[in-house]
Amino acid sequence: MKLLSRRIGLLAAGLGLAGLLLGSNPASAQSAWKLGSAAQPGSPLILFGEHFISTINKTSGGAIVAEHQFVASEQENINQVIRGRLQAAQISYAGSAAVVPELAVFTVPYLWASEAERAWVMEKHGEAIAARFYAEKGVVMIGGYDIRYVGVVCKMDCRKPASLKGIKARVSPAPSSRVFWRQVGAAGAQMSLADLFPALQQGVVEAADLPFVYYVTTPAAQSNPVYVDTMHLHHHGSFIVNKAAFDRLTPAVQAALRAAPLPLQKTAEMNIAAEAELRAKFRANGGTFHEVSDADREEWRKLIVPAQLDVVKEIGGRAQEVWDALQKGKAEYAAQRR
Repeated sequence: MKLLSRRIGLLAAGLGLAGLLLGSNPASAQSAWKLGSAAQPGSPLILFGEHFISTINKTSGGAIVAEHQFVASEQENINQVIRGRLQAAQISYAGSAAVVPELAVFTVPYLWASEAERAWVMEKHGEAIAARFYAEKGVVMIGGYDIRYVGVVCKMDCRKPASLKGIKARVSPAPSSRVFWRQVGAAGAQMSLADLFPALQQGVVEAADLPFVYYVTTPAAQSNPVYVDTMHLHHHGSFIVNKAAFDRLTPAVQAALRAAPLPLQKTAEMNIAAEAELRAKFRANGGTFHEVSDADREEWRKLIVPAQLDVVKEIGGRAQEVWDALQKGKAEYAAQRR
């Protein structure tokens, strides 16, 4: 009898919580949300957005009815969120850097000494740093995701940095991209992500650098079917929400929203698994994937690492503050491993 009473009590408590969510958000208070994203079908990145949408639609008690909206330009994506034309976005730090320049520090080439270091520092420090800078621009960062490492895309064998000297390469708007291509001696042409694929197809540029899990789902994998896994920089992404839209939500729905994204390290694990499958498929379809040995990667590092602080200076603003905070986190990681 006591056990039955306890179960009834737990059920009543559960129904009470559901009533709090559902009762405070009647159908008339439902809000249609758009999640802006440049993720392409076939990429694991789009799964992270789909998981977010599915989860918040289930857990918000009807307060939010979200759907995906493709936005090719990440610069446009973040601006739409700030203006409130989109309620939320799934966006890379690099794409956000057009508005939040300090986030570009996370893309400094060869920032991370190892994957374990990156995961630890991001969990303990990195995401909190990013969230603070997003907040200053009027958006709330509610979670992050891993986009993985970036390699070089080309048409010929470009495993050695010398092979890129003088070649026409797409430079993204980020300082890390400008410095990388400058250090290898390429003739850079700055263009948005939306302009990149026709430029590669038409030969306007002959090379670029992209995360493999994204590259392999785009036309670049056909027009420029050689990928060199230089791993020269790492991309993180974030789920961000317009602050005014976030503030209109009840605390219970805000909590549900913050819990909706997958954990950062889980997305890293999903991408690592997807990379292996996508790599095999890419090769089977005629693509060339060059893995880079530690010795060969050191050749790239020697060219790029001396210019890391040049990237920080080009970013400007409070980039040095972010750089110093990440270096402190890296030192803490090293200390706790001793």
